[in-house]
Parts: sequence; C-alpha cells; structure tokens
Amino acid sequence: MELRPGSASHTRRRAVLPWLGIELRHLAALQAVADQGSFNRAAAQLGYTQSAISQQIAALERIVGQRLVDRGTRGQRVRPTEAGRILIRHARSIIGELAAAHADLISLADGGHGRLRIGVYESAGARLLPLVLRDFMRHCPEVHVDLVETIADPRLLDLLAEGELELAFAILPLLDGPFEVHPLLSDPYVLVVRAESPVADVKTTTLAELAGLPLVCLKDCRSADHAIALLEATNVEPEVVFRAAETGTVEGLVETGVGVGLMPSLAFSGRPGLTAIPLGDLIPPRVTALVRHRERELPRPAEEFLEAAVRIARRVAPSLERAA
Repeated sequence: MELRPGSASHTRRRAVLPWLGIELRHLAALQAVADQGSFNRAAAQLGYTQSAISQQIAALERIVGQRLVDRGTRGQRVRPTEAGRILIRHARSIIGELAAAHADLISLADGGHGRLRIGVYESAGARLLPLVLRDFMRHCPEVHVDLVETIADPRLLDLLAEGELELAFAILPLLDGPFEVHPLLSDPYVLVVRAESPVADVKTTTLAELAGLPLVCLKDCRSADHAIALLEATNVEPEVVFRAAETGTVEGLVETGVGVGLMPSLAFSGRPGLTAIPLGDLIPPRVTALVRHRERELPRPAEEFLEAAVRIARRVAPSLERAA
C-alpha cells in the first residue's frame, strides 16, 4: 500500500524516522543506569567511562525529545522518569531479543546437540527434576545439562528472556516476557504440621480455622505471596509469624513448634515427624510449567527434555492430587 503524503500513517512514519538513530548502546546505557542507580556504576558494568554513559543518555534524550532520567543531586540514586521507565520496558525486550538471537547462533554453531541449559526453582528441583533428568538422559545420553537453580523463578525468567537458558521451570501466572508456556501439573497447597499436633487429626479445614493458625511460609516466593493474597481476598487475615528463604527452614520451624507450614504439596519433603494436611479447594493449586522463549529456535535436546517433563508430570500429578 502506498502511503500518501499527509496521511496519518505517513505522518507517523516520518515522526519515527529520528528514532532510527537510536543505537543499542544508548538503550543498554539507559537500562544500566536504571538498574545501578548511578552513572559511575553503570559505566563500570558496561566497561565505559562515566562521561561516555552521560553522553549516550544525553544523545538518547535528544532523539526521543524527553528527559529520561532524574539525575538528582550528588549522592542521590539516579532514577528513570516516567518516560524513561516506558522506554526501558521496550529496551529490555529489544536487548533480550538480541541476546536470544545470539544464543540461537551459538546453538547453530555447535549443532544444537552438545549442551542444554535448564533453570529450575527449589521444589521442582527437589521433587520433579531428578525424575525428568533420568528419563531425558536415557534418550539423550550425549547431551550435557547445565542447571541454574534458584529458590524462586523470577530470575530464571530473566535468564530465559536473555537467551541464557533453553527452558525453565516456572509457576503460573508468569511475569511479563517473551514466553511460551507448557503447563505440567497442578500443585495443591497443604498445611505442614507436627505429627503429634492436634491439627494433624483434622480432616478438613475452614478459612476461619486457617486464619487462626500461626503460619510459616517462604519469602521471595510468588506462590506463597499468591496464596496469602488469595486468603486476604476472601477477608481472611492470615497470621504469618515467619517467612523463611528455603523449604527446609520452613519445615524446621514447624518441627520446633514455631508455627504450621503453608506450602505447595510439591515443596513438602515428607520429613519424618511432620505430616501434610490437604487444603482442598480453600486455596486454588499453583500450576508448574516448563517455559521457553517464544522467538527462539528450540534445539532438539530441549524438545526431548520438554517431552520427558510432560511424561513425568503425568506420573507425578496423581500422587499430588491424592495428597490434597
């Protein structure tokens, strides 16, 4: 279709033309300044001088015609303006796409067969990953698997968006990003209590009873935040007495009587002396998924790993459902 001079589309295209002068280094500088809160620290991160970073930000502001960072006074953290935050959101996507393209070419260079990088959060790493790996290695014994393990999944999603991982275990709903989701299993929530506790004999629990219990759960965990938010949405004010970084610590606190644990069934290790009480439909189950970058070419070993994960999830899901 020919664009007529004076048409709205023609005008918009002419308005965008100056933006073609934006370089990736300009966007990388803006992102680094926002992340580091300092021109000096951004320069150190990117390997530039402080004056070079300042020049790149100034050039970017001239092109877009708006102030992008609030420089403040000496000693204060440099913060992006509202315009800067909007542009940073797009910059992260652009830089992530470039990183994903780089990862695809690296994979092409080695034939896509030698190495597979998988991200996994703690409970999936303890209960699900070993079974998936055993199945996968029977089919692809020549592939070396590199694992990136974290307590929770936001960092894994960042690495996936940047092309640093082929696949990552994550919890739905996902954070925003260029992701394609393959749900694996539903993971019901349970209360973890001492086996001799009177609560251990309770067959069903009401929201009111749940609100009256001293709860121990994970911190920096989207599933724990989600469960508490769901309770609060039903006008239940849960009494959270402690939040720990690892599930082992949560179970240890339950063992010593600090409180009762609120966690997904997959996270419960089955430690002797503790028992899990199903919560049924009081809190909807979390969903564990395997996630890929939707714009990347998935190498054959990654496809094999995904198929293995689906097979194992079908075997594990019934036991989680019975536990709930």
